[in-house]
Amino acid sequence: MLFSFILVACSTDTTTKSENQKEGKKKGEPEVLFSYEHGEDVDYSIFGISTTFDGSKVLFSSKEVIKRNDEFSSYLVDGNKKAVDIRKLSPLGDKETSCGPEHLSPNGKFLVFNCVEDDNFFTIYDLVEKKILHEEPTGDHYTSKIIGITNDGEVIFNTIDGDTLSIYNYKDSTIKEYPLTNNEDKYEKIVQTFDGKKILINGFYSLYMLDRTTEEMQEIINLESYHERLNRDDIFIYNPQLSPNGKYVYFKISQNVTQDPVYESHFFGDLEEGTLQSYVNFEYKEVGNIDEKGNILLTDGSELYLYNIEKEENHLIPDFKIGGFKKGFTLSGDGKSLFYTDREESKENKEIDFLYKLPLKKIEDYKVVDFKAEKEKEEEGETSGSIKLQPVEEDVKVLFSDVWRKSAEVEYPTVLPTGVSYIQYGMGPGSYSQTIHLESEDYSSSELIFYANDVSDQEGSDGCLVDDLELAETKDGIDYYFYMFDGDEAELAFEKNNWCYSFEAEELTKEEIFAAAYSLKKADTVPSELPIESVLFPTKLPFKSAKLYSPYVQYLTEHNKFAFSIVYGSDQDFDIKYNISQAEPTLYNQSDNVSVQLSNAKEANFNEKSLVLHMFDGTYYYEIQADISSELLQKYGVEEIKNKLIEIGESIK
Repeated sequence: MLFSFILVACSTDTTTKSENQKEGKKKGEPEVLFSYEHGEDVDYSIFGISTTFDGSKVLFSSKEVIKRNDEFSSYLVDGNKKAVDIRKLSPLGDKETSCGPEHLSPNGKFLVFNCVEDDNFFTIYDLVEKKILHEEPTGDHYTSKIIGITNDGEVIFNTIDGDTLSIYNYKDSTIKEYPLTNNEDKYEKIVQTFDGKKILINGFYSLYMLDRTTEEMQEIINLESYHERLNRDDIFIYNPQLSPNGKYVYFKISQNVTQDPVYESHFFGDLEEGTLQSYVNFEYKEVGNIDEKGNILLTDGSELYLYNIEKEENHLIPDFKIGGFKKGFTLSGDGKSLFYTDREESKENKEIDFLYKLPLKKIEDYKVVDFKAEKEKEEEGETSGSIKLQPVEEDVKVLFSDVWRKSAEVEYPTVLPTGVSYIQYGMGPGSYSQTIHLESEDYSSSELIFYANDVSDQEGSDGCLVDDLELAETKDGIDYYFYMFDGDEAELAFEKNNWCYSFEAEELTKEEIFAAAYSLKKADTVPSELPIESVLFPTKLPFKSAKLYSPYVQYLTEHNKFAFSIVYGSDQDFDIKYNISQAEPTLYNQSDNVSVQLSNAKEANFNEKSLVLHMFDGTYYYEIQADISSELLQKYGVEEIKNKLIEIGESIK
């Protein structure tokens, strides 16, 4: 779908030279900017890469997880110098424990950050003069979040509510505020041009361009028409990108779900020409930033591409395969460098994480390949077609009864630190659990969580052991792995007779947890009689020969209440998730639920966002949810899905 609009915009000259550009070992080879060696038991990652226009300064963060303790660090690579920990630039220096978030000004002169140990709202560091320029005390700023810094050292932040963007001049303590015109909008992300004269602002429901010279805020697009056309308000703007000269733009409009959105489209635009082109059936997994010539970084999971927005040409970056630990792809504003992270193994069997800088050729030197996307048509989103329900042939009650019966063969702990208040059981095929709520004299809550999983079909025992546990002892040929984490959180895991057993607890001693582990005995009986004959199931579904997935039973001894769940699968991108509970579900009385009438229910309602029909027959609450692909939902429409869920609800017996 091609959009046209008028936006007052002038491209700005971003041509500059790097005075401290480092050379790789050989021309065309990646250069190592940073490396960190660690053991296999350490989870380490580099993220949040940002650069100046010419790539001479690089800002990035790292996360190191050791035994579930997270340590965050941030670094700056400036020219030929080694990476500097931002903490060393802070007012407290080496005494500082953590700093963040950090932001570079577009021209690379200023760095803004705040730190944990000092009392400042932020610190501005002058990267040219190599000194702290300003320390701003917290004061009235404690409800604000830093989101950037300008070329003049002005700090950009937004309020905790996210509806006002503020630019603060530390020299005279003045603040300029820019409220969003759409009351529903909240500041999500900003992107500045290289000269700092324009700021692209994402408000989730609208995309704006702020002109610092004229102080005008112009709207590029808003989603009101999308919400009306799709009859839903969970459609948002994501991942806005802006070229350094302010000419080219990218953003995605999509439903707020991780899989199968009802609508998703990718927009590439030329703001000087006032045009936006939208694409669907987009086969790229990640979209990166844009250089000054309108080349935007794309990856499909195996290759890396540069797509030229103006010429609508897609170029393959040769000899660069994506796999393993390659990630964090970032393009310098001048388009001459690619930054990314990777991991390798050292000769000492240590793991080393790297930050690389790869020189790029001119895009014209790269092969033109197909652009794996389709231009969106005007009729996109129109609905047609109907769904025919089919009789259900499968007897799901047998599955639940089998899972429940086999619980008598499972070994459960019989020795516990104190008396038991109540137990919540969870049961699925080859997977059983107990959440044991223990009695306490001081009314504090304490629980022991126990899992038993059949691993007879798995080779070896690695699948049941947690990586960050340590071998504590071996008894009767069984290896017991245990660790006491911070906060008195403990875990124990071991394999016995082709079953993986594990315990999780807080505020229990190692001896108490091991005593429970040594006491495992076969239950021999089920916890209670299963009331499966009183539970109702659909007799009609939108497909034949349903595939039954994940039958699961929950039982709470405190109130003798049950819950059941199962998935009716199909060969299409259309499944039915079915949940039954004697307790009222959390989402049963959502404000956006719409009441509907069913002959076999005392009350019922439907939720458009989640495509769920709720029913209550006086004994059980039923949830019937359509798990459907965006293509099929657009084909049939929400109203057709709603009507068919009501028919399925009418069919339960």
